[in-house]
Amino acid sequence: MRATKRNWQQSIAVNDVVKITFLVLAYPVLSPAAFNPYGVVTDGSRSEYRIHDDLADLIKVGSMGYERVDWDWNACQKEKDGAFDFSKYDKLVEADEARGITVLPIVYGPPKWAYPAWQHLDGYAAFVRETVRHYGKRIPVIEIWNEQNIGAFWDKPNPTNYLALLKTAYVAAKEVDPSVRVALGGTAGWAHGFIHDLYALGAKDYFDIVNVHPYCYPYAPEEPLRNGFAELRKIMAKFGDAEKPIWFTEIGWPTHEVDLSGPGGVLFAGLKVAHPQKKTWNVLYTVCIPDKKVPDPSLAHFLLERLPPGSKVRVCGPKETSEQLSAGGWDVVIYPLDESYPADTLDAVVEFVRKGGTLIDLGGMPMWNPYQNLPDGSGRVFPHDGGRERFARLHIGLDSWWLPGSELPKTDKLMTVHATPEGLAAGIKESPEGFPCGHFFSEKALKTGDRMVPLIACTNPLNGKHAVAACTYLLDSDMKGRVVVCGIQKYGVGAFPVSERLQGVMFARAMGIAFAVGLEAFFWYSLRARETDRFYNEDNFGMVHANLVPKDGWLANKTFIVQRPAGAVNLGGEWRKDGLFFPQWKRPDGKVGGMIWTDRAAQDRDCTFDAEEVVFHDLWGKPAVARGSGRTRRVLVTDEPIYFTGARLLSADLPSTK
Repeated sequence: MRATKRNWQQSIAVNDVVKITFLVLAYPVLSPAAFNPYGVVTDGSRSEYRIHDDLADLIKVGSMGYERVDWDWNACQKEKDGAFDFSKYDKLVEADEARGITVLPIVYGPPKWAYPAWQHLDGYAAFVRETVRHYGKRIPVIEIWNEQNIGAFWDKPNPTNYLALLKTAYVAAKEVDPSVRVALGGTAGWAHGFIHDLYALGAKDYFDIVNVHPYCYPYAPEEPLRNGFAELRKIMAKFGDAEKPIWFTEIGWPTHEVDLSGPGGVLFAGLKVAHPQKKTWNVLYTVCIPDKKVPDPSLAHFLLERLPPGSKVRVCGPKETSEQLSAGGWDVVIYPLDESYPADTLDAVVEFVRKGGTLIDLGGMPMWNPYQNLPDGSGRVFPHDGGRERFARLHIGLDSWWLPGSELPKTDKLMTVHATPEGLAAGIKESPEGFPCGHFFSEKALKTGDRMVPLIACTNPLNGKHAVAACTYLLDSDMKGRVVVCGIQKYGVGAFPVSERLQGVMFARAMGIAFAVGLEAFFWYSLRARETDRFYNEDNFGMVHANLVPKDGWLANKTFIVQRPAGAVNLGGEWRKDGLFFPQWKRPDGKVGGMIWTDRAAQDRDCTFDAEEVVFHDLWGKPAVARGSGRTRRVLVTDEPIYFTGARLLSADLPSTK
C-alpha cells in the first residue's frame, strides 16, 4: 500500500482515508485490557495536533494502548510563576480516553526562562506536580525527559545533573499521587554506561521504570535486543534493582531511501578526480550483512541512474565481495555509508587498491566499526577495536581533535567545511551554510609518489592550513590505486535501505524478542511518517504514510497484537535454538500461541505440538499453510515469522533423511 501508487488525499479527506483503511484491513478492535503494553509515538501535541483525532483512530484500530507525546512545559506556563494552562492537552487526553488509549507524557520542553531545567528545579517540580494533580489517574505514568544522554536533548549530558531533575520530578509526583509511576527518560540507545552512572549516584529510589530506545536499524533485532537487555539487567542487578520493569518507548526501522552520493555528491566528484578520463565504472557496493541477506537492488539502481551509461553495479555481502575482487573485472569498491566496514574483506580490498582499484568510504570515520560474519551464519558490527594499522595500509591519514597527535583545536564542536576549488571543479554541490564535520584527513600516511586532493575543507585555526573533510588520495607508490574518503556524517544515511516489507518483518521479530526477554511495554517510533525528504531517516520512520495509508509495518504490528493480545503472559522454557526463534505465550482467552522464524536460510521444519488443533497465520494475518495433520506439521520456516495458536510447540526438527 505504498502512498506513491495512489494519493488517496487527492480525492478523499483524511477521515475518509482512515475509515477506508480500517475496512480494507478488516481487523477487529480488541477489547482493552487493564494494562495494554503496546504503544506508539506521535507528534500529536505539536505538528500533528490538527489531525490528532485521525491518529487516535489509527491507534485504536491498531489495538495499541498508549500514545507517547511531547508534554511541553513551555506550552503550559507562558510566564515565570504564572498559572498553568493544560487546555491544549485536555483535548488530546479526552480524545484518547474516548478510544481506550492512555497518554504517556514526555515531561520536558522548558520555557526559555527555565533553561537549563536542572538549574530551575522549583519551577520544574511545580510543572510535574500540576500535571499529576490536573490529570490524576488518567495519566498513570510520566516520563522524565527524552534522550537526556545525548546533546540533541540535553546540553552537555551529565548523569549528576539529570539525577537532580529526576529526583525532583519523582518527589513532586509522589507528593500528589503515590501511585503514579515515574519512568526514566528514554535513553538514546542502550546507554549502559549512563544508566550505570545514574545507579552509582543513587538514582535507584527515584524512578519506577527503566526506559531505553534500543534502535538497531537497519540491522536485525535478535542479537542487539537479547544482548542489550541482558547487559541492562546485569547493571540493575548490581545495584539491587533487577526486578524493576523495563520499557522501550522508542524503537523502529525507517523506510527511507539511501543516497549513496554522499554530502555534496562527493562520491561522483571523488571518482572524477580519481580517474578524470574514465567513461564507465564497474562498481561493487558491499553491505555489512550476511551474503544470503543482501537487500533488494534499489542501491544498485540509485548508482546506475547516476553513473555513465554502460556502467555496472553489484550489491554484495562480505564473502561475495572478496570473491568478486579475486575474480577481477571491477573498478570500484564502496564501503557502507556509515562507520561500519566488512572486516572480512579488508585484505582483498587492500590488494585491490594496491593493483590500481578504487576504494570509497564516505561514512565518517572510515573503517571504524568492524562487521564480521559469525560461524552460525549471522553477523555483527563490533565496536571500534582501536586498530589503526588498516588506515596506514591504505595510506589514509586520520585527524580528529581527540586522536593522539592531532593538529586540530581541542573541542568536540563540529567545524564548518566547504567545497574546495578542486571539489567545485569536480562537481561538488556546495551548501551555502557549509557542512558540519568532526573527522578530518591528512597527508601523514602518504609515501613518495602519493598525493591528496582536498574536495571539502576549512582553514585550521591553529596553523592556517587546510583541515580536509573529504578528499581523493591518488596513490603511486607501493599502492597504485585511489581512495576516496569523507568525514562528514550525513545523518540518517544508513548502510542500506529498509523496504516496507522488511520494516514489517523487523517489527514482528523485534516484538517477539522483546517480550520473550521480559519487556513490560513496547512503543514504536513512530505512527506517521513526515515524508518530506525520501532520503532522510527521521522523515520515514512511520508505520503509516503521511497521508495515513498504512505501510506493511502497521499491518505486521496489528497482526502481532491480535496474536499476542494485551494480557498475554510468556510461557516458560526455551524460546531460541540453532538459529530458530519460537517465543510462546498464553493469551487472556486461555489459548496458547506463539511464533517461529529463523535468521538464517529458509528451511522446512517438522514442528511437533502438544495438541492437534493448531491454527497458523502469516506475518500479515492471513492463514498460513502447514503440511500434514495431527500433532506434527511441516512448516517452511523463513525470516518472516509464522504464528500458531491452539497448542504449545514442543520441538521443531529438521525433516528426517530416511
